[in-house]
Amino acid sequence: MPPKTNTVIYTTSAAGFTLAKTVQAPHNTRAAQVGETVVFRLTVVNTGDVTLVTVPVADLYSTNVLAYQSSVPVTIDNTNDGAIHWANVGPISPGASTNLFASFTAIANRAGSGAANSVIASPAPPANQPPMPPKTNTVIYTTSAAGF
Repeated sequence: MPPKTNTVIYTTSAAGFTLAKTVQAPHNTRAAQVGETVVFRLTVVNTGDVTLVTVPVADLYSTNVLAYQSSVPVTIDNTNDGAIHWANVGPISPGASTNLFASFTAIANRAGSGAANSVIASPAPPANQPPMPPKTNTVIYTTSAAGF
């Protein structure tokens, strides 16, 4: 008797995302003046083929250079302590993205040297998918004081 074979068609899925941070205001070609508003845009893009179910995001900044003003969407933490936390900006469908905006006041002169502002995201895929490692993105910005 010849051997019997059977073919099963299956698909695989993969979770994935990118994380970006940019200076929105003042335009990132010049330093923010002390007292001026500095706005950062944080973007999470779902590059995988499964929904990112829960998407916590944290924005880290120096309280010696920036004072927190506000964010869109509103965060769960409005304390000016060097970290802003969004508990969940998801779900984010495959191919979709979400933008977050964080506004600060420049409170110190960093002329001649840049300061770092970082964002961390650690999305969770559906329960039947393996976990994803968190990602970080950092932008360098400068502040200065008006001089004579």
